[in-house]
Amino acid sequence: LESHITDHLPLLLGVNLTNISRKPSRTLLKTDRLAIQNEINTTDFSMILSINNANLALYQFISILQNIISKFSYEVKVPRKNRNIKPWITPGLLRCIRNRDKLHKKSKNSPGNIILKLTYSRYRNFCNNLLRRLKRDYEKNELIKAKNNPKATWNAIKTITNSKKVTSTPYELLKVASNFKTSLNQINKFFADIGRNLASEITYCQDNTFAPFLSD
Repeated sequence: LESHITDHLPLLLGVNLTNISRKPSRTLLKTDRLAIQNEINTTDFSMILSINNANLALYQFISILQNIISKFSYEVKVPRKNRNIKPWITPGLLRCIRNRDKLHKKSKNSPGNIILKLTYSRYRNFCNNLLRRLKRDYEKNELIKAKNNPKATWNAIKTITNSKKVTSTPYELLKVASNFKTSLNQINKFFADIGRNLASEITYCQDNTFAPFLSD
């Protein structure tokens, strides 16, 4: 870009970042700890003691442990009913929600059953109160964990209140002229001259009312 106030070329960069939504994991990595312990107990580590290079010995030791862990680790598919997208929803709470929905379906199919309707109403109220309490406790703990970090505190507040703003991209600035280079030069000139333009609009006061108080 053309610039008369700097000794380097200013740049304007726009990056379009899409919001990444958190999706529940479909797989869960499980590890057989007992098998790993037995494998470590039967593994011969004497070869590591014969290595003179400490860094190489450490690398070899870590490599052996990683291979053992990988050998006895496997992925398990998480059923859809057990996936949760909220960090404060526990497996027990998922079961509670499923039972509530089942009772609702039964009550809907039998509208004349007063006992079933009363059972569903009480269980629904219990489940909803439990949901609200766990959510409130989780949000409180998040704020407590971030109390000494202002940035983390504001991030927690925005997450809790669901008020994260989506910032717009500066692509419109690249369309102020017929081509990108001319657009960037105009933008650069605007920001380079903004201080001078503001200074030129300042009017100096000629009032000498306070002059006697300023004299020695």
